[in-house]
Amino acid sequence: MIWDAVIYPVSGIMKLVFLGLHHGLGLDESHAWIGSIFGLILVVRGFIAPLAYMQYKNNRIMTNLRPRLHELSQANRMSFDPTADKQVSDARKALYKEHHYSMAKGCWPALIQMPVFLGLYRLLLLMARPADGLEAAHHAPIGMLTSEDVSGFIQARVHEVPTVAYIAMSQEQLDYLQTSYDDVHGLLLPLFILAATFTTINMAYSVWRNRITLDHDSNVSVWSYRILILFVPLVPVFTLNFGLHGPAPAAIALYWFANNLWTMTQFIVLNKYLDRIMPFTDEFVHFREERKHEVRRRTTLRKQFARRRRLRRLQQLVMPWKIREIQHRILTDRDATMTAIDPDLVRVTKIRARRRELTKELQKQKNKLAHLQKQAKREQQEWPPQELVERGLVLANGELNEERFIPDEEDVAFELAKIDAALAGEPVPADPRRAAGDEDAATAAADEPQLREAAEPSLEFEWIDSYPVYPSSGHSSRD
Repeated sequence: MIWDAVIYPVSGIMKLVFLGLHHGLGLDESHAWIGSIFGLILVVRGFIAPLAYMQYKNNRIMTNLRPRLHELSQANRMSFDPTADKQVSDARKALYKEHHYSMAKGCWPALIQMPVFLGLYRLLLLMARPADGLEAAHHAPIGMLTSEDVSGFIQARVHEVPTVAYIAMSQEQLDYLQTSYDDVHGLLLPLFILAATFTTINMAYSVWRNRITLDHDSNVSVWSYRILILFVPLVPVFTLNFGLHGPAPAAIALYWFANNLWTMTQFIVLNKYLDRIMPFTDEFVHFREERKHEVRRRTTLRKQFARRRRLRRLQQLVMPWKIREIQHRILTDRDATMTAIDPDLVRVTKIRARRRELTKELQKQKNKLAHLQKQAKREQQEWPPQELVERGLVLANGELNEERFIPDEEDVAFELAKIDAALAGEPVPADPRRAAGDEDAATAAADEPQLREAAEPSLEFEWIDSYPVYPSSGHSSRD
């Protein structure tokens, strides 16, 4: 089973700790098993503590880089260049490399720690609540722990309370274990209270830290933060409820107490250490406050618009003969609100959509060029074809000339004019290049009918769709 892969090494560590305490330090078997619980936590958590530090440090680097990442994302928002997104991606990767940030360092430490935590908890749960029952003469081995080891752990006591006893246990079971409800309740209740307190402190401190580093522009981060706040009062309630009314034996109570204490201490100490060696930059603090106020301003505008829209829709119900007029007011108010939120929002949305189209077309041409290259290799022809190189479609090394796909200033100006005309509800202006091309083509056609047609419209580039590189093979680039 999947649990065996984790339980075996964890149980092996626990047995080594027990042998060291029992045979090395001379503790009796009962105290050695109790000490092995704490020793197991110290060894396992100490072993994976560097992974936690790596994760915290990686997150701190990412937090300090947030202002520069925001600048990169805003740099090409008004660009039609189909390679703009790739340029931003390359710049982001270079920034990560410069500051030694890796997304994997923030993920795989947590992926390694989680199975270890679950395996540790699962091991103690199986030992404290064996599948064959407490009354069995022989218990099934668990991981690297033998049947005798499991029996010794069950018989271990802490302050005369067996490690397998829990508060909600029936009186018959308590009598079998030779203990009482008062003894079990008096020992376990403080442990569960302390475990819940440590967890609450840890989560409250985590909420405070998240508030400092919260990305106000990310809806996911904001909602995650709000959900975390809701869980802060629920976690101690769950812990105490399970400890008082659920099958939570003394071994689990000791584990929760020690493990939650370690988690709280580790989280506070590592963050304090990072505050000293890698504090938040002034640039990030200024950026955080600026974005927080900006997001609040936008949220206020959206809420005010929503209230006005509700009132106007109520007016439509009261005055149905003015539905169209009121609907026009709603749309006008919506456009005004969007302009107040971000004057360039609509333009940026349309530019981004157009850039995506050009990016797809650029990738399509790359695929076609790759097809032509394979065809040339199959026909044992020279690559690249001289005609494509002379026309500037392909570089001398055989790669696509991407510079031909980057629009110039006149193309961009015409595209922006079309977007502004569409937003203002005005007719789309004519392309001066297309008009000039049409006039030249008409003049030339009168003298030489075989001349080519006029140039394509703005932002439409010279593709290689119909260029038959190797007509001898019977295939063209369209194949």
